[in-house]
Amino acid sequence: MKLAKDDIAHLFTLHLPDYRCEVSRHGVAELALQFTHRALGDVFTLCVPARELDGAPAVRALSRALAEEFEGAVGARLCFGTLRRRA
Repeated sequence: MKLAKDDIAHLFTLHLPDYRCEVSRHGVAELALQFTHRALGDVFTLCVPARELDGAPAVRALSRALAEEFEGAVGARLCFGTLRRRA
């Protein structure tokens, strides 16, 4: 089942509640996904083939993978920021 951009954004928001998701077309067959952390303001942007987000299970699976990646990236940035301030 093909999902509309607003549906995809809504599903990502359900699975990644700390992030606001904006979805836009990128080229003919890709979607640009921009995730903004609600509290920290960190922004992650990626493009994926539209066919990879063809249903709710696909969005859920990508959300799980992104949650781990985002957590690691934000954690590393916060740790680095803490170390820099002490120096």
